[in-house]
Amino acid sequence: MTAFDTPKSQGEQVGTVKEIRGNSFTVAGLTPLNNGDGLAFFNQRGELEGFRVNKVEANRVYPQVMPEGLRPKMKLYRNYDQQFEKLLSKPSADRKIPVRISFDEHPEGFSVEMEDETGARVTIVRPYEKIPAQKDQTENICTQLSKLGNTPFDWGAVKVNMSQPWFVPSSLLADMRREVVEKLLSCRKMRYRRELVRRKPTTSVLFPEKQLTYLGNVANSEARQFYKEHGVESIEPAFEVKPLSDVPMMFTKHCLRYSMGWCPTYQKGKSPFKEPYYLLYKEQRLRLKFDCKHCQMLVWNESNK
Repeated sequence: MTAFDTPKSQGEQVGTVKEIRGNSFTVAGLTPLNNGDGLAFFNQRGELEGFRVNKVEANRVYPQVMPEGLRPKMKLYRNYDQQFEKLLSKPSADRKIPVRISFDEHPEGFSVEMEDETGARVTIVRPYEKIPAQKDQTENICTQLSKLGNTPFDWGAVKVNMSQPWFVPSSLLADMRREVVEKLLSCRKMRYRRELVRRKPTTSVLFPEKQLTYLGNVANSEARQFYKEHGVESIEPAFEVKPLSDVPMMFTKHCLRYSMGWCPTYQKGKSPFKEPYYLLYKEQRLRLKFDCKHCQMLVWNESNK
């Protein structure tokens, strides 16, 4: 979690360099590598270097450019996972709304009706001269009207109702499809009604504490009133409203003593420094306390001292 060697992302450790030969090297490790991965390592000067993997054959890696500072037994880190990035770039699961489409004759030309699962239904009419077709148009009509592509709809059924095969150009069908989709979207917006849930406020449930310190984070009058209605008798304002000195500002499971290897509970290392420890930021000094019983670190405010 903590990287003391570099502010950059060094990534997950994937193995160590076993052997270097020409423009490639072998890796000792169980993590599979992929073409296009980004790998990093710390050179002999302790600087983080990186390179892109051009090809992987078993445990042999061929970089796009062989790094000069790479040596055997150096640890390798992957900070760019080609397979993972490819997975993220794919479209996520999309929910499509099934619709029924009907293509009909009309005294002035042709009409298209579209209805969704909620009962929203729209119809458009396009004037067009009816010309007998040399072959059945049903298949082409169904194909053109079902091309719903980047719309939120997915066709469930397409019906074609004509007294005889009339010639219907694909350009006309595409225009009618776009228009009926836009009208159905508008229809759905007009029909949408947000359900309003009215809850009767209750004050019969008491808050488990009678007193709230600044840790209750009560920063406005509405919050204060809520707690009073639920039995809280003493309420201190939030730290942001009334700053305090010599109080904990943060409770964190991330422990700097553990990160340094000095945890008395889980590690054997001993700190060469005497407590208390401090974090310094400009003129502000923050004292660190360690609550090993609850396995957490506390950051205390000492800015006013």
